[in-house]
Amino acid sequence: MMQKNTGIQVYIDDCVKKYGTVTYNMKGMYAPQGFKSGQSLFITERDFAEARELARQKSEYLLSSADSSENGKPDSFLDLRDGGTDTEGEPGKPVMTGWLSYAGETLTHEKFLQDLKQAGDRIARDFSAFVVIGIGGSYTNIEGIINASYPSGTRIPFYFLGQHLSAERYKKIFSELSQMNKKIAVNVISKSGTTTEPALALRLVLDKLNSMNKLGAVFATTDPEKGALRESAAARGFNPEEYFTDEIKRHFYIRANIGGRFSVITPVGLLPFTVAGIDLNALLSGYHYAMDSLKNLAADVAACKYAAYKKGAVNAILSYNVACFREKILGFRQLWPECNGKDGKGLNVMEEFYTSDAHSNGQLIKSGIKNSIEIFHFIQNLGVDFTIPASDYNNDKLNVIAEGAKNPLTLHTINNRFMAALLLDHWKSGVPVIAVTLPSLNPFSIAMQMGVEHYGAALFGLMLGINPVNQPGVQGYKEIAFKLLGMKGEGLLEESLKELKNLGLDAL
Repeated sequence: MMQKNTGIQVYIDDCVKKYGTVTYNMKGMYAPQGFKSGQSLFITERDFAEARELARQKSEYLLSSADSSENGKPDSFLDLRDGGTDTEGEPGKPVMTGWLSYAGETLTHEKFLQDLKQAGDRIARDFSAFVVIGIGGSYTNIEGIINASYPSGTRIPFYFLGQHLSAERYKKIFSELSQMNKKIAVNVISKSGTTTEPALALRLVLDKLNSMNKLGAVFATTDPEKGALRESAAARGFNPEEYFTDEIKRHFYIRANIGGRFSVITPVGLLPFTVAGIDLNALLSGYHYAMDSLKNLAADVAACKYAAYKKGAVNAILSYNVACFREKILGFRQLWPECNGKDGKGLNVMEEFYTSDAHSNGQLIKSGIKNSIEIFHFIQNLGVDFTIPASDYNNDKLNVIAEGAKNPLTLHTINNRFMAALLLDHWKSGVPVIAVTLPSLNPFSIAMQMGVEHYGAALFGLMLGINPVNQPGVQGYKEIAFKLLGMKGEGLLEESLKELKNLGLDAL
């Protein structure tokens, strides 16, 4: 980690003074005074103390995994190698915790960040739109951070493809791109280049934009040395020199020791962010602050969740009330299951948008089976707001909070108080709750919270006794899909189609 007495640390301290810090209030994990119930997910001080001790132990181990001097040492419990196993991992595989130190290291590469900013500015000037092709961690957090940072839109439009196979969405996006005045820039993100959804998207995007005479520069974010996309990028002139200096090329790759769900702080996210206009120094500083100063907070949050999980919690519900924060929430919804949904373990992660969902799933959470904890996300200063106009027609009784009233309220304040009411109601009804508060939607604060969640999700997995940085469970459906596509041979295609027919799905 960086020393405290550096110019970088001064910058981070200034950001903390300017923006404040993200807070996690966990008092709602404990039962309300006088609460009476037979089986409850509320935790006790003893539950928390035991879980916290385990969290601290695993935190020490997680940090030791980032120390290269420790990487060669065997561990009887876990070694955090991405070998598709939850025990020892494969020799020669990288220890997949490079994200712990990446932001701090990259902040010292000032020329890289300056050159990348200049490239982003030029791309935004030269092209009408920026198409990002990626899936999973190479997509969710990129869109989430951009939408949260620029609720009203970025300086050029962004489009995201490769995360699904929905033909109607492709048609809609191609239709919009065909109306653009200038050419379109494309950024394809894939460590291997063989993930099916992005690979299909790249073929379709290049073909359609070529046919429209709209294809501009293509940028490939991939492995530094090998893989299908690396080979294709070199052969097809991706990452053109007029945008990428030698300093950018030196650092523009996906590190072998950083998996997709943690990769948004690398060039995976840095190029789209700088094209959008996001301050990369602020973003990396927020993430580094979380890794450097909020590890104990992340451990306490993980301990609370673990204590509730041990009592029978099945779901972790991520609730929010600001529309532009949805994609960021979806990033967390992906992060936690990828880290912890293994070996018959893990919390199911759901998302609720209040007050829209208050009368549907909100009722279920309050009055249904008590098998959930709920994490509410509040934004203090949204940066946009409306006063409520007074009206001569006060049948709705809202003049009490309108302009001219003794205690007028703005729309965003009303929104936060409604969600606070849901928090209190659900808590009093037996649902353990955590309140997360971001001072405002800015790159420093958004990345800070993301860092806390990354660290907490990895820690939670270690507490469960699984490897939180590999993902062995997704290969099964892919193998079946390749058979159904005929990519594994005619015999296996017929066999798989027969299995579908036996289920009554022969029309597919």
